[in-house]
Amino acid sequence: MEKAREEEKPEKKLEERKARIKEKLALWFKNPYNKGLFAILILAFVLRIIILAITSQQGLWWDEAGYMSYSKKIAYGWNWTMQWNPHKPVLLSWLAAPIFQLGLGEISVRLLIFLFSFAAVWLTYLTCKEFFDKKIAIVSAFLMAVFWVPLFFTGRILTGLPSATLFFASLYFFYRSYIKKENPKFLWLFGIFFALAFMMRVSYGVLIIPFVVYVIMEEKLTFLKNKHLWISVFFILLTISPMMFWIYRMYPQNTIATFLGLKSAPVGGERFAAGLGIGGVLSSFIDLKYVLQWPLL
Repeated sequence: MEKAREEEKPEKKLEERKARIKEKLALWFKNPYNKGLFAILILAFVLRIIILAITSQQGLWWDEAGYMSYSKKIAYGWNWTMQWNPHKPVLLSWLAAPIFQLGLGEISVRLLIFLFSFAAVWLTYLTCKEFFDKKIAIVSAFLMAVFWVPLFFTGRILTGLPSATLFFASLYFFYRSYIKKENPKFLWLFGIFFALAFMMRVSYGVLIIPFVVYVIMEEKLTFLKNKHLWISVFFILLTISPMMFWIYRMYPQNTIATFLGLKSAPVGGERFAAGLGIGGVLSSFIDLKYVLQWPLL
């Protein structure tokens, strides 16, 4: 009798757990906004599957080929005399390298971009819901699901879409932690995801400026006493440290200046402005003749 009761307990717990899950799902679907979000996510998934099927056998663009060739160099240990431009993001190649090592092929890398693209729809909803309201969040998520730009780049192994997704995540965690004053550890996640967005596309580095300005306006100099902000900075530096170490190995002379674009770096027999291109931007402003040639002016 005792053995029979012991065998019934796990089954009873499992049934209770199933009942609780069904109850939570029923309650979640009673909310019309949740129904709308679910429908949008299904639509986004189907559209992206179609894009993936259409582009799975397509050739690579120049930048795509650059990222993938470098990831294969890492994966297979090919001894190429290839000097990588320090402003080129490395995270995409690093993520693709173990995929090639496992023998999963390029289609699996495309699937990774697909996942970033799908996550962007969900994160658009979450972020807009926090900043505005659920109505704006639903409309924004729908636009992200069907707009041609994210759909087009779902079929390309490029950094724009993944970096935007990572930045959305950092923005969401910043709002939840710092502005809404909820879980302060979310601020640590902000640091990690912001650093990942930076490593995926280095131009996102300039977007730290509005965060810093907001913190100073909010707290004045008392932000210096906020330990969670310093922990967030620590996680940013910790996350980007592999990339900075890699750049140092590539360019041991004037590493930071080369990365920021204050020095040019030899790449493929030519010399390119590197990093965030700050040096190139400043020099272009000084050259008035060049500025007047801009199409906008």
